Amino acid sequence: LCSNHLPEALMTSENGVGLYHFGPGIGFAFDMPVVVDSLKAGTLSGDGSLTWGGAGQTWFWVDPTYDVVFVGMIQLFGFSPNNMDAITRALVYQALLKPKM
Repeated sequence: LCSNHLPEALMTSENGVGLYHFGPGIGFAFDMPVVVDSLKAGTLSGDGSLTWGGAGQTWFWVDPTYDVVFVGMIQLFGFSPNNMDAITRALVYQALLKPKM
């Protein structure tokens, strides 16, 4: 359910769903992107992390490596030039006192 269901050949930056693009280290689990290899993906998220964004600038991620669950919600329809997912993700991971790596 929460593991990658894509073959390696599809995990390129040219493939994706909506705003989410697959790439080295990023696959697709049941209905959402999953981090397969955080080093290859160049992400702060741990392996096995799931993420998705919704309408009205909502987003969430679950990171089993660091035992973090995040839900972000602002009330804004349409495109926002601010990447709140990346901003909040950086702030949350910087705040971890004892990461499990």
